[in-house]
Amino acid sequence: MYYCGFLIAAAVLGGCKQETSQPTVELPPTRIVATVYETRSASDTVSCYRLPDAAAPVVTLLHNGQLVDLVALEEGTLRQGGQFWLHVYPRLGHRPSCYINTNELVPVS
Repeated sequence: MYYCGFLIAAAVLGGCKQETSQPTVELPPTRIVATVYETRSASDTVSCYRLPDAAAPVVTLLHNGQLVDLVALEEGTLRQGGQFWLHVYPRLGHRPSCYINTNELVPVS
C-alpha cells in the first residue's frame, strides 16, 4: 500500500520537471491584418507613449473612439513587460507616432 503511494508521488513530482513545448501557429500568407484601430478604455482617455512601456513619457492623450493608424505591418505587436503594444499614428493632425497598449485598441479595418 505504501509502495503504491510512493510510486504515485514520484510520478507526479518527476513529471513536473518535464519541459513542455510551446505550440507554434503558422499564419497563412493571405491573412489580413488590421491597420486602423479605435481607442477604447474604461476611462475617457487613452495614453499614447513614446516607448512601448507604461513608465515611458506620454506623447498624447486620446479620447475613446478616436482612430489610429498602424505605423508598419512589419513591426507587428511588441511585447514589453508582459503587455502587448502597437506602434501607431494618432489621427490628430501633426502628432508623432507613439505606442498604445493593445488592451485599449479595437481593430476597425
